[in-house]
Amino acid sequence: MAFCWSGYDRNMRRCTALVLLAVAAVLVAGCAGATPTPPAPTAAAPDGVVVGGVAPCNAWLPTQTSEPRYAAATVYVYPYRVWEAATPSGSLPAGYLTSQSVGTGRTFRFQLPAGRYWLIAQYPEGNAVPHWPVTVAAGATTDADIPNPCM
Repeated sequence: MAFCWSGYDRNMRRCTALVLLAVAAVLVAGCAGATPTPPAPTAAAPDGVVVGGVAPCNAWLPTQTSEPRYAAATVYVYPYRVWEAATPSGSLPAGYLTSQSVGTGRTFRFQLPAGRYWLIAQYPEGNAVPHWPVTVAAGATTDADIPNPCM
């Protein structure tokens, strides 16, 4: 390849072709021994989702009245082992994980790690505290309506 740099124009095409051929050979040789990159380790299992509504506090089933299926309430999520019965004043203990206020006729939705929880609701008025246990499975959606505590 020393002739490529000797300054003769007639060798220029031959030199260019040889240089390109040498570069291609090096690239092919470098890729031939390459191993594919292994996939990245998978992340922890996804959270699960809990959806539902809070039944109205009344002595009649919503299907027997013109009342909406779900009542307005604030829903709290407690770890299963933490929740205890509400105090006589109707207040809830500390230690809830998250909460969501829902309007009349609306549903709640929580994304939670797999595990066992209590869903606790408080109506805007009154001191009834409906509650419902729920088990969340990773990657799954769980329906969990909080039942009517006043029946």
